[in-house]
Amino acid sequence: MVLAVLTSLLCVNSPGVTTDLSRVFRKGERVQYEVNSHLLAETRAGGLSTFMPEDTDFEYRFAYQVTDLLADGIALAKYQRPTMTITESDGEGEPERKVEKVNLDLEVRLSPINELLNVKDLGKKTPPKDGIRLVADRPLMRQPDMVANFVLEVHRLALFLGSLDSSLDFAPKLPFEDVAPGATWKRTVGYQPQRLGSGKSAVQRLDLTYTYRGPTTSNGKPVLRVTADLDLDTDVAAFANQLYGTTPEESGLFRLPLRLKAGIEFDLDPATRRTLAARATSEGGFQLFVTDYSKTNPILETRLKGRTSLGLLAAK
Repeated sequence: MVLAVLTSLLCVNSPGVTTDLSRVFRKGERVQYEVNSHLLAETRAGGLSTFMPEDTDFEYRFAYQVTDLLADGIALAKYQRPTMTITESDGEGEPERKVEKVNLDLEVRLSPINELLNVKDLGKKTPPKDGIRLVADRPLMRQPDMVANFVLEVHRLALFLGSLDSSLDFAPKLPFEDVAPGATWKRTVGYQPQRLGSGKSAVQRLDLTYTYRGPTTSNGKPVLRVTADLDLDTDVAAFANQLYGTTPEESGLFRLPLRLKAGIEFDLDPATRRTLAARATSEGGFQLFVTDYSKTNPILETRLKGRTSLGLLAAK
């Protein structure tokens, strides 16, 4: 393994030489990680000048074990995430801490570029589907849960705590071909509304742009560094109204601009390209404009700052 590491580092340091970043799995290997996230959300309602802060921390551990190796380097693995701990604080009184039983028990097919090819739920209950849940037979903004679900989805996006394919659990998404330092590639992590020239909206891919930075050291050990960037600037209102066939007057939803910038840094094992650590930061926010309040002043405004870290706890 030492020879493989030295060979990898020498190769990527040579001008014009590319490196294979694809994962190398081993049957029976068991890997455990810990994820810690912190979100600062500052919110103010219409007419107020002061933003009210709220801090939320998320912690969870997950593990996966490779049960079989399939063709083309694909791994069949069992993924488990039993609980998630959430701690909320509004700056007044003691923080509120609760442990949610997530009980994720999944069988996944994982490709050498960290793409989830198939996910099968092995548990008794199917986990709720991530995303903004809207009820089509009622006006959008007349539903109290519409705003709550939208806010939840933005928080997940800012912390990379959404579904498995958009979280840090199986990341980064690796390139199809060998790459040299400075090479970039894109992978889809979600979808966002896009305004078309006809005045209508459509859904476009929401991509992370990855860059291979080459070999470096982290905590005194050699690693391969990959970074990722996300830049989102869109208005969700037009898409939501079009999706449910309503006008802003019918739904009450006039504008919902959303902005989010995020950056992630990954450290990979030079021999296996297993993720050893990841660090993500994000900053952005959104404004909610409704037709029966003001078309120039938001009824709700939120500023967000998030950070998430993933660390390898054990591998055997």
